[in-house]
Amino acid sequence: MTELPSSSQTSNPLPDSKHPWRLLSAARALLAFALVSLFVLWLVSLPEYFTRITTLTVETYSQAGRVITSNELVQAQAEARGLSLAAYALYEIALTVLLMAPFWLVAGLILWRAQGEWFGWLTALVLAGLGAVNVQEVLYVAQPPGLVVMLVDLVSWVVWPPMFIWFFLFPGGGAIPRWAWRLVAVLQAIFLALDVRGFLAAWGVLAPDPANLQFVLGLPIALTTVALVLYAQAYRYRRVYSAVEKQQVKWFVFAMALLLVELVIFAVAPHG
Repeated sequence: MTELPSSSQTSNPLPDSKHPWRLLSAARALLAFALVSLFVLWLVSLPEYFTRITTLTVETYSQAGRVITSNELVQAQAEARGLSLAAYALYEIALTVLLMAPFWLVAGLILWRAQGEWFGWLTALVLAGLGAVNVQEVLYVAQPPGLVVMLVDLVSWVVWPPMFIWFFLFPGGGAIPRWAWRLVAVLQAIFLALDVRGFLAAWGVLAPDPANLQFVLGLPIALTTVALVLYAQAYRYRRVYSAVEKQQVKWFVFAMALLLVELVIFAVAPHG
């Protein structure tokens, strides 16, 4: 009879080798530098953002023919919330801090303590990417050098496949059952290709996609991946996890089930 893997096998620490350790140390330093640099850029962009919002001197910014921000949008959003322009600018800044800070604080803590544990590094990378999504509003208005905005925008497009992979591997990096892991890896490779294609179209490098494959294929991929995550977590819960891991997974599975319901609702809702 084949012996099932123990809970210790669900975590995959790095082998005791200087070469991968040096590579990951360099990667950790690079990620930390990127986080700090992006935070500093966001911070120094705030005065320009506040000035442009309060004086209605926002340059219209659009992607693939869709207006992302403009004076008209700013004014309409402020009026919809019953706020003055100054209050609206402060509201958006506070909202960004609220959405960004938890991701980056936890990512920084994990980077500090993860050492040679690769799953900790993946967790920090996903959290850093999710936090970076929230700085776009300020950058679109303040308009730092275009390459900077492009890089932040790229992160906001490609962070989702690593996030879904992280969902599958939670809580210790175990890729069990193997068949489900292979299927998730293939699906997320396709999802990543769709995201990169969408990013390039948004920046005018590629023509817009008239078939809207980002939605037509992306949504079924997301739904299937979440279903596979739930299955894999249930499988490992019954056969692999330790008592501590079982406690970690309970709320996680509940949150994933809610995400699946939200995706189904989004899929069946009419889209104009």
